[in-house]
Amino acid sequence: MTRSLCTALLAFAILPACAPITTNTGGGGAGVASGTYYCWKSRYYEDSGKLMCNWTDSLKAACELSTHRSIPAAQIATGPTAGKKCANGEALVEVTVK
Repeated sequence: MTRSLCTALLAFAILPACAPITTNTGGGGAGVASGTYYCWKSRYYEDSGKLMCNWTDSLKAACELSTHRSIPAAQIATGPTAGKKCANGEALVEVTVK
């Protein structure tokens, strides 16, 4: 009994480790909160009315390359413009969202 219980618990502990890793591509359509967002210039591109990149509202997180997401172009108030450079040499771009 104890052995089968331990086996069952072990299976539940391992199962989440086998789940696929997903990234947020902003497909929910809800948009993002207003403010300034930063991303790597080398990761930036536009696709179907969306600005695609590793957008984040933190300079530190942008330099650490967070998950990929999109911002609807209709939400952009200013930008994209050249931003600061990360310590690793990556150039950033920034946008301001309405």
